[in-house]
Amino acid sequence: MPRVVNPPSPIEWADLLAAQASLSDPKLQAHGEAMLKAILDQARNTQNWLFQNVINRIQAAHTVAAIGKISPAFHADPGLAFWLPSGFTSSWGHSQGGASSWWVEQQGVISHVTGAEEDFLYFDYPLAGTFTFSVEAYDGGWAEGHIAYGGLLFEAMGAPLASHVPSVGRHQNPSKSFPSLKREAFNRITLQVEPKKLRVLINGHLFHEEDDPSPTSPWLALFTKRERRTAYRNLSLQGDPVIPREVRLTAGDRMDGWVASYYGESQPPRRKAEAATPSPGISAAPAPMRPEDFDWSCTDGEIFGRRLDPAAQANPRLPTAATIAEAVQSRLFYQRPLRDGETLSYEFYYEPGETMVHPSMGLLAFLLEPDGVRLHWMTDGPENEWTGLKPDNVADEPENRRGPKPLPLKEKDWNAVTLMLAGDTIRLTLNDMLICERTLEPSNDRLFGLFHYKDRTAARVRNVVLTGPWPASLSPDLRANLAARRASESSAAERRARFALLGEKFFSLQAGDVLQQATALPPDRRYESLARWVLPNEDHPDFQLYVHVTPTNPAPPVAPLE
Repeated sequence: MPRVVNPPSPIEWADLLAAQASLSDPKLQAHGEAMLKAILDQARNTQNWLFQNVINRIQAAHTVAAIGKISPAFHADPGLAFWLPSGFTSSWGHSQGGASSWWVEQQGVISHVTGAEEDFLYFDYPLAGTFTFSVEAYDGGWAEGHIAYGGLLFEAMGAPLASHVPSVGRHQNPSKSFPSLKREAFNRITLQVEPKKLRVLINGHLFHEEDDPSPTSPWLALFTKRERRTAYRNLSLQGDPVIPREVRLTAGDRMDGWVASYYGESQPPRRKAEAATPSPGISAAPAPMRPEDFDWSCTDGEIFGRRLDPAAQANPRLPTAATIAEAVQSRLFYQRPLRDGETLSYEFYYEPGETMVHPSMGLLAFLLEPDGVRLHWMTDGPENEWTGLKPDNVADEPENRRGPKPLPLKEKDWNAVTLMLAGDTIRLTLNDMLICERTLEPSNDRLFGLFHYKDRTAARVRNVVLTGPWPASLSPDLRANLAARRASESSAAERRARFALLGEKFFSLQAGDVLQQATALPPDRRYESLARWVLPNEDHPDFQLYVHVTPTNPAPPVAPLE
């Protein structure tokens, strides 16, 4: 075996903390910045995404603090009128201090600063019908930008890396080769949706095609990973998109958009994969395909959560088979958070001691017990939980209970549940009776989920439906400016902070587009547009002068780009 001459050095938390502390001292600030850069380089060399994520957040917070007084909520809200940041991670990632989503927009460029393991910027409304969405996404080292739709992630990666089209939650992650991606550049991604067809093109080349797009996850999103500093520009939506009046979150055996990976649990693959060829000398175990072989599955529109005896939970196929207790908690959640004014309804089957499931918002489960609603905080498991909470912890909040003390549960029958979010307050109704009202903490991600102790009961759920105060159609103004900001004015300091977070790299790549757009304007507006982009103002402190190279007499394309 060859000797490793220069093994990668581990990163010490003490070094990171010293660098962070140095940023607050003017005499040591330059040293702190240099230390952070060196630690970030080492984190990238060793594929240490945790440190990359932490450093990205420290650097971003330092950049913002240097601008001036800015709202504490600045990092949580990009200020976009039609897009919502959200992300999720595994229990292990959560135990390591996973970051919340941080997206920023300036001058039509949307950038990802840092975030959760799987990080999204969701379009506000569900989209169906026939439409084409296109966006230019940046692809570079630790800066890969993608999109998501229909419960799928479209992850094109530059050679020699493999590209993937995983399901949300990555319970299936098929790979493919795609050589037509430009590195360290913006790439045009085009999503074409029809009722029975979905196509994704990148720079005019077909990347992926589906003949049976999912009806259970009609959510369009910009997507990237936790530590990736990527950017998007030139968003466009054409065609005849339809905003459905309701979204049914299951259909037949389809449950696209549902995620069972928080505790490393299993769910059926969305598509049947081709049989893999085993390596020489290795026997390939056949993949289980029966619904009962999975922790969560769906048949005829009904979600099933399986029950396992404690002894059966020490299964070598589970990620943490060493302990039985970690498999007690079972969580299935939907990819998109519940928004203000939206209502989620479903029915669950209740048979004492046999079948029971509870609603959850984020990691907070509302236990529907006969004597009233109690609360359970989902832990990260015995190997990862640092709070000391037990996996079966419960808490009483009598001040949040509503209605009669004995809950109106119907035994050996279906029970109807409704969750309605009004501002920060979740209202929980059981069989048409209000049973709980509770204010959710700002840290709650509003991801609706189903929870049960799978060593105690099975779970059965049907008719899961999401409705909301969505418009009947998309207005011309919305479609003309998908990256529009909300009407509320932001301060000059916030605009400068957004510019600083994006960095000059992404703006320098805008020069060609800015010139092309200005050329199409009347002379007076052309000058005004260019002057605002070039000259220092409240949006950017310096002159913006960049070079854009284009061929003098370009050859005509042999085929349309899209």
